Amino acid sequence: MSNTQTIDLGKAQRFKYGFKWTLAGSIMYEVVKSFHIFLLFSYMTHASYGIVGALFSLIYLTTYIADFGASNTIPSYASLFTQSRKSFVYTFVHYYLLPNTPFIILCTGLCTYIFLPKFLSTQSSMFWIAPCIIVLETVRSFMRYLLHTIFLNKQVVVIELTLFFLYKASIWFCFFVMGWTLSLELIFFPHFVDSLLCVLLFSVLTVRYVIRLPSTDLTDHDIDQIRKASISKTYAMRICNCILRFARHMFTSNLLTPLFAYKFGLKSAGFFYLSSSFAHSLQSIIRYSVGFSGNALLASLKQSPLSTKKEAFGMLCQSMVNLIAPPTLFLLINYHPIVRLSQRHEVTSITVSLSLIFLLITFTEFFFMIYEQFYIVEQESSKFLLIKLIELGLLYFAFEANPYATPFSILTFLIVIRCIVFAIIASHAFFQWRLKPRFVTNTSYMLVTLACSLLCLFIISSISV
Repeated sequence: MSNTQTIDLGKAQRFKYGFKWTLAGSIMYEVVKSFHIFLLFSYMTHASYGIVGALFSLIYLTTYIADFGASNTIPSYASLFTQSRKSFVYTFVHYYLLPNTPFIILCTGLCTYIFLPKFLSTQSSMFWIAPCIIVLETVRSFMRYLLHTIFLNKQVVVIELTLFFLYKASIWFCFFVMGWTLSLELIFFPHFVDSLLCVLLFSVLTVRYVIRLPSTDLTDHDIDQIRKASISKTYAMRICNCILRFARHMFTSNLLTPLFAYKFGLKSAGFFYLSSSFAHSLQSIIRYSVGFSGNALLASLKQSPLSTKKEAFGMLCQSMVNLIAPPTLFLLINYHPIVRLSQRHEVTSITVSLSLIFLLITFTEFFFMIYEQFYIVEQESSKFLLIKLIELGLLYFAFEANPYATPFSILTFLIVIRCIVFAIIASHAFFQWRLKPRFVTNTSYMLVTLACSLLCLFIISSISV
């Protein structure tokens, strides 16, 4: 008889249910967002669009740092702070709310008074809109992570999609119908309203969930257990997770767009933000569907045997491969026709070329994400961090060692960096837990993708003649 323990059927079904909801929601979200970004690029000057891209990237990079690793610790301690109402309140207040509040204020202040003046006039109303968005989005990100971890995927997706559609619609209604100018205020103020409403609705969901928890009192022993687990490990984990999150975003448009604006100018930053946005859309679809549902699954298996966790890791790998395989096959077949088609217009050629290179970097991030989830749940994020510090050093070398580097050469070097670091992480995980990725997908699924890719190849080749 086998000694391995399989994943509980109920947990697997909740993962699949959450995966389907987050996948459908993220696809709808990213399609609308990509269309919105394309419209902004079409109706704004390239320099103005570069400012918009730099501001969005700077705001979200600050929110990821201001989170201070809080979101990533949720899966590790989900079973601890959801035991009862009082355990939830005690843990949430003492180890999330109170420590994070001054850090959020600090990061918001540094971004507002040091970095925003590099892109804006000090008289701009963005100096109060941007800080408000940073604070609200930091809270929103944490609450989103929490609600997905407790499998409230459907409610989160419905709320965020509804508010997102209203947010985008309000901008283009004012532009096309009311005749307003596409100013920074028109673009960012509706975002502030969207963030505020979302935080309020997430708070309602959280309160309703806490009310349904058992109302047992906390004993001195329970408090000691929470305090011991939190003080001895949580802060160290959060520091590691904060650095890990920042290291992960070194390879996204959130950091690279401001760097491109600084090194190559606002116009180049605008081109890069547009191109990276399409690649980031695919990344977001996979990160939200596999990432949030995967964190919830691994968190629910915290006390399970290693064999069960490895089975869950394989399930996550397979779900990710099923999402990555179709666009990979499509690009392999249609790469040259797409490039030839783009050469008709200089802007399109630059955009497509940067998108394809950045997409390769994005693909490498997907598998880093699954390994990172496993390391965090196993409370081994410090080891993962040591490996990721190699990335930080190599990225600094890429930007500073060669003053004559081009955007293409830097992005190509980033691909090499990611491959080296992934090989190190995969090797360490194998020797630590005998953890092996599962690269399996459905044959009929791939045949349909192949047929669609060949059809697109015929259509694109006909157009480009």
